[in-house]
Amino acid sequence: MKSIMTLIAILFLATSAFAAEISERQVNAFMGDWAEAQNTGSYFKYTSMYSKNFVGIRRSGSTSQEFDYDAWLKDRKRMFKKKMRVSSNGPFEIILSGATATVKFEQIWESGTYKDKGDKLISLALENGMLKITREEMLFSKTISTIDVEDSEFSTVTTGNTPDGAGKYTSLKYKDCWQLKGYFAKHFDFDENSKECRGLKGWRLFYAVDLESSWLEIGKGEMLWSTQNEVVGLDGEYSFGYMQDLGGLARVEWRLKSDGTPHALVFQVHALDPNRVEHLVHLYKYYVIDLTTGVPQFCGSYKTKAEARKIADNPPKCSELEERPVAR
Repeated sequence: MKSIMTLIAILFLATSAFAAEISERQVNAFMGDWAEAQNTGSYFKYTSMYSKNFVGIRRSGSTSQEFDYDAWLKDRKRMFKKKMRVSSNGPFEIILSGATATVKFEQIWESGTYKDKGDKLISLALENGMLKITREEMLFSKTISTIDVEDSEFSTVTTGNTPDGAGKYTSLKYKDCWQLKGYFAKHFDFDENSKECRGLKGWRLFYAVDLESSWLEIGKGEMLWSTQNEVVGLDGEYSFGYMQDLGGLARVEWRLKSDGTPHALVFQVHALDPNRVEHLVHLYKYYVIDLTTGVPQFCGSYKTKAEARKIADNPPKCSELEERPVAR
């Protein structure tokens, strides 16, 4: 009897330990909610995510300060009085260890005229079955004035006969983009393969996927516009073949003003030749999106990149893209 009771106790402890393990999915969901609480100004939700045993280290430029739980939340309450924007520049690096986890990522924080970025480390633990933040530390911080604005991830190239003479490329390759988080993840819930790719000067790029199609969605702040109608050709107006999408497209070109501000996007769309579909022969066109008004506008599709660049730099009358309501 004693041996049976011992076995039951061992099984119970093993089951309890297994149940207490944190999963990567839990961490990603938690971090999305954490960012959303700040971006929507929900101070109550934000405070509920922190452990009473919390320790935090804040760095801003060259200054640093350590806080306990009460001091941290008092400091954050002051910050919540102004609208802020918190985002991660790339995917989370997650280390799981049973009932605890560590998350490292590059944070971008901005409010008003202030903006900084740097690596952040957050420690999580299960408390009464709920994830709580036990430690948060900004490992370093660079204010916007000290940041190399376009970063090394972008390649600067001479693209010829334009007033400013340069463009920058954003890679759309799967390995160069990252998992969606927060309310944007809810918006793209039609396919888990949809990703966010690196934007430029406040503009955001999303590689959207749905069954056999793909297209760009363009964001700014909490606004979102879609090229689905233009790329996929739902109404047939822009169709030049079968199964239009971005295909194996490697990158999007940003057309730049002399100060480095993007004024247009150029990207390639492909489709199967309807006359030779059995041989999987592809046709290609280049699409142009004007950004000068702050609202993305479609300026047509063109047979060559050179023609598309020319239109991008001297756009005709363009039409606004469809604005997407973002799920909350």
